[in-house]
Amino acid sequence: MKQTDFSTENFVDIQFSAEELMTYQETERFKNKNLSKLLNKLPKRQKEAIYLKYYSGLKAKEISEIMDINYQSVVNTLHKAINNLKEEISIIKLFNN
Repeated sequence: MKQTDFSTENFVDIQFSAEELMTYQETERFKNKNLSKLLNKLPKRQKEAIYLKYYSGLKAKEISEIMDINYQSVVNTLHKAINNLKEEISIIKLFNN
C-alpha cells in the first residue's frame, strides 16, 4: 500500500485579496441573516428542537428529556423542521431565478 506524502510542498499557497475576503465575509453574513429569518418562521417546538440539536449539540435522547416528549417525536419534529427549511429555501431560489 502506497503511503501518501502530506508535506507542505505538495500544497499550493493561495493568497486571497482583501476584496475576496470581504466578499466572502459579506456572503456569510447574508447567509446567516437569511437563515435566522427562516429559523424564526418555524413553529416554536421545531425551532426549539433545531436549537437544541444544532446550536447546543444535544442528542435526540437529551432533547426528548428537555422537551418532555418521546424520542420518536424529537426525530419527527427535527425532520419536519428541516423539511420546512428546505421548502422555504426552494421558494426563495424559485423567486430569485
